[in-house]
Amino acid sequence: MTIMSKHAALPAPVASFLLTIPQGHAARRLLSYAAALPLSSPDAQLLAVVIAIRAARGGTGRITAAAVRALRLDDADPAAAVLRALGWQLPDLLLDPSGDTPALVTVPALAVGPDEGHPLPLG
Repeated sequence: MTIMSKHAALPAPVASFLLTIPQGHAARRLLSYAAALPLSSPDAQLLAVVIAIRAARGGTGRITAAAVRALRLDDADPAAAVLRALGWQLPDLLLDPSGDTPALVTVPALAVGPDEGHPLPLG
């Protein structure tokens, strides 16, 4: 006869992953893309990562000024100017201190052409 202790080990929970293996590879490529951008300020780097994530599926995404404010950037204007100099399309609405309307942002390097495969298969 086997007696079980009150403190018997419970089976370990099964790990549940948020991303598939290809999605994980794509996420790493996306972060590598953002890290390789010629950005000198931490504000520009953080803003680039957030916008790149929003635009990852097709080169465009939506983000609100409230989401940008939540990043607590020291100065968002120069960070946005640096990204615009790289060809990113960021509307002025994105930096409106009172705006909460979603703004369409475009990252041309992440855009998909009609005959091209997507550079980041996140689907």
